[in-house]
Amino acid sequence: MFYSAFYSVPKGQIEASQVIGLSTYRTVKNIILPQALTFALPMMANEVLNLLKGTSIAALITVVELFGAANIQAALTNLYLEIYISAALIYWALSIAIERGFRFAERRAGFYLR
Repeated sequence: MFYSAFYSVPKGQIEASQVIGLSTYRTVKNIILPQALTFALPMMANEVLNLLKGTSIAALITVVELFGAANIQAALTNLYLEIYISAALIYWALSIAIERGFRFAERRAGFYLR
């Protein structure tokens, strides 16, 4: 993901920074990284959402755990529809929060595109 993002920056940008005398550190910091981050953030958002769907991320609730707990609760109370709808809303809220966080980061990283 990051490899392809770094190599998506046009070679002319790097050559131009060398012509004006920027060091390698300043070239990466000021030229390559802002442009590469703009390409990498959408891919990172997809990966984070896939991780949320498939595995545990720190203390976040996964789909299997969430719907497993909902299934136990529904069996005890016989309120299947209400419990499954609330479990789906919790999962939906987590996904939307992650997606909006990455959208904000993409806008901040793409400041030079405006």
